[in-house]
Amino acid sequence: EREAKIRRLVDANIVGIFIWNSEGRIIEANEAFLQMVGYRKADLRPDGLSWADLTLREWHEHDERAAEALRTTGIVHAYEREFRT
Repeated sequence: EREAKIRRLVDANIVGIFIWNSEGRIIEANEAFLQMVGYRKADLRPDGLSWADLTLREWHEHDERAAEALRTTGIVHAYEREFRT
């Protein structure tokens, strides 16, 4: 039931949403996110677009803290950020 709710949110394209794997590769993104950053679904191949490709240097420290929080607590609070397009 929870996965179905998340899938509906992703598919609604009202906000940009993406999912990445432990290596930082973006494995899924909805059209709203892809339009924001100027990429296409075809760019989401296994050797393609990564989280690091989109990250500006000034966000690296914040992202590392968020990744550490995810590893230690399993929770990352939502935050706004900038992406490189």
